[in-house]
Parts: sequence; structure tokens; C-alpha cells
Amino acid sequence: MKHNFLKTFGILLISSIIVYSCSKDTPAPAYVGTWAATVTYKDTSSNQNYAVRYLFTFTESSFTKIFQEISSTNNQWVNELATKGDLSVSGNKITYNVTDIGISSVNPGNNQPTGVITYYNENSSALEFQTYLSTLEAYTDFSLIAESKTYTNTFTISGKFLSFSEYPNAIFAKQ
Repeated sequence: MKHNFLKTFGILLISSIIVYSCSKDTPAPAYVGTWAATVTYKDTSSNQNYAVRYLFTFTESSFTKIFQEISSTNNQWVNELATKGDLSVSGNKITYNVTDIGISSVNPGNNQPTGVITYYNENSSALEFQTYLSTLEAYTDFSLIAESKTYTNTFTISGKFLSFSEYPNAIFAKQ
């Protein structure tokens, strides 16, 4: 009888541990996932509007941001610029630390981006990284990709939409 009690107690204990360990899984934060926004800018030199698309992918501790324009050769979105790095979130503040900057190669035949991104790491390609970071900082069209090496944005999530108070024209939809 004592042997059956210990056997039953052991089975119950193991079952409880399994159930408890499965039930403590917490869902990912709402910002985790891939988000896309299309924004229209006005080219002041030509007085023409042009659309760009931003694709952001967030994990709990990292990000990838991609800047795309429509290719004049095939009317498809093509990757042009990208950044990767670490992120931290506190409340509705997201802080980015850019560790890699990516630039698309260019097709020599038509001088258009190929969409194939080559990344430059802050440590292994420091000169290229700093050169491209300075370029991104200088153009406001790219401020959604990188304002500086480390920067913070305030965000709001409403259902499947993400917005940043610093960029009211860019409403991101969860993909």
C-alpha cells in the first residue's frame, strides 16, 4: 500500500510540474512581429509625389528596418536601405541601438537598386558603417530607418496598427 501511495504521489507531482511549466508561457509583447507602412513624400525639386515603404521586424530584443521604393523597371517594391540592431522597450518607449547598416547593390545596366542588401557592421566594417550612418542622419526621409546610432521613439499600438508619435504620417499595419 505504501508503495502505491508513493507511486501515485510521484505521478501527481510530475503531472503538476508539467502543467505548471506549460501554463507559465507568456505571450509575446504586442510590438513583436513584422509591420509595414507606406508613406508619400513630395520631391520639392520636381514637385512630384513619391511613395516609399517601411518594413519593420521586431523581436523582444532586436529589430530590422527596411526602406523600399518602387522600382522604375518593374513597378515592384525593392529594398534600398536597412538597419539592424538591438532594442529595449519600457512602457511605450522603444530604444534602438543600430549595429548594422545595409545598402542595396546597384545594377550597372540601369543604375537601379537590385534589392540585395549588403550589411556593414559597426565593428567589422566601422568606416562604412559610420559613413552610411552619417548619410542616414542627414536625410529626414530616412529618419524612420535610423535617426542616429542610438535613439528612442514613443509608440502606440491599437489592434493591428502601430504608430510613432514622432512620425504621425506613418501608420504601420501588422503583417
